Amino acid sequence: MVEFPEGSSFILKVAEVALVLTLFADASRIKLRSLGQKEGLQNRLLFFALPLIIIAGTIAAAIIFLDLNFAEAALVGAILAPTDAGLGQPIVSNPKIPVRIRQSLNIESGLNDGGAIPLFIFFLTLAKGEELNLSLIHI
Repeated sequence: MVEFPEGSSFILKVAEVALVLTLFADASRIKLRSLGQKEGLQNRLLFFALPLIIIAGTIAAAIIFLDLNFAEAALVGAILAPTDAGLGQPIVSNPKIPVRIRQSLNIESGLNDGGAIPLFIFFLTLAKGEELNLSLIHI
């Protein structure tokens, strides 16, 4: 975890504003009508694929980094699971890809950060609690 020295609240505020603007820009490109599409590909990506990727990332982190406890491995999985819209830009902007696929990927990449944040916060709290030798009840 990054710790800022005293008096560096300006840097923290700039980082918070940058994060809010980035997430807002991603979400503003989403057409709300697309969320209720009959096919529901974006819903499958968000509600089934994202949790499965977090689980797979947790397992991979536990195998690769043997010294991590469950909460720390799950934290790695929650951090790495959301896709970055910038990485998918060649696919989302490629006219050879069907519109339905491009829209679904665009929606998923815009909303997956918000879906992973509660799990990130939960696993971060759990990891901090395990670090302090607290049980789940005390967190």
